Amino acid sequence: MATIVLGTQWSDEGKGKLVDILSSSASLCIRAQGGNNAGHTIVADGKTLRYHSVPSGLGLANPKCVNLIGAGCVVHVTSFFEELEKLKEAGVETEGRIFIAKGAHVVTDLHQLVDACEEKVLGEGKFGTTGKGIGLAYSTKMNRSGIRMADVLDKELFHKKLIRLTVDFQRRFPNLDYHLSGEAAKFQEYREKLRPFLVEQGPLLRDAKAEGKNILIEGATGFMLDIAKHIPQGVGSGPFPTEQLNAVGEKLQVLGRKFGVTTGRKRRTGWFDGVALRYAHSSNEYTWLNLTKLDVLGGFEEVKVAIAYSHKGNILEDFPESSDVFKDLEVVYETLPG
Repeated sequence: MATIVLGTQWSDEGKGKLVDILSSSASLCIRAQGGNNAGHTIVADGKTLRYHSVPSGLGLANPKCVNLIGAGCVVHVTSFFEELEKLKEAGVETEGRIFIAKGAHVVTDLHQLVDACEEKVLGEGKFGTTGKGIGLAYSTKMNRSGIRMADVLDKELFHKKLIRLTVDFQRRFPNLDYHLSGEAAKFQEYREKLRPFLVEQGPLLRDAKAEGKNILIEGATGFMLDIAKHIPQGVGSGPFPTEQLNAVGEKLQVLGRKFGVTTGRKRRTGWFDGVALRYAHSSNEYTWLNLTKLDVLGGFEEVKVAIAYSHKGNILEDFPESSDVFKDLEVVYETLPG
């Protein structure tokens, strides 16, 4: 049986906590997509565990749960090893429990450097990325110039692809302060260290299915960017209809301790958005929902829930597909006692 945990909102819904709970009965936990821009925090046995690229199933709840960073993920290798060391220091047994699909793509330091350059060029129109190079890595994956984890094992192939990647980015940013030789030397050191972690994803999944094992699939980020949180939140720019840029929003940040695990930035917070949740459900057909952060609302006399959107006086029947619509969007709320 496979259980999939997805976020219905703008990420930060509490997926990591639920995965930690469900992993107690799982044999295999898989991160389906994303990279180390994600940040999941789990408090267990008095210890705080922070996850970025590693599946949240690599915790204390089930020492027998095997974890896989799937082929849909992108991996910054330096950050991966740093994360493993911190988990080991917290008492997590990692030996033989964490693997990376050979088909996953590599996030190079070059990706991160170009990510920062692009945000700078965009100025006020920037996306507000975490600066981890995740979007750039997916971009090079889509245009077939990316580097797979399997490529790292082949020195000549890896070097050839890294040169191509560098040339492509330098056409756009000719003054990049990037040293290809330094990155190549770093991966020369990582090559053998990575080898025991890299596996073929297909056979691993087929064997687990054939043996009737419980498989837990962990999504990164949210559908709007079947966990829902009564206090939606997010990081970076983009539409957020119920966002509260006022005292209510500040109170939600403080009570909910809403600061990014990866960046430390304040989270954007707002009231529960039923319209967005209905849209997410219509697309994914969730079998059940886990509503988190209800306890944070104990400090409010009134709680608002978005039940509809209005655009230039007209009630919208569906969630807008165009981001331009959000510029003139008004939210229709139902107010409930706190």
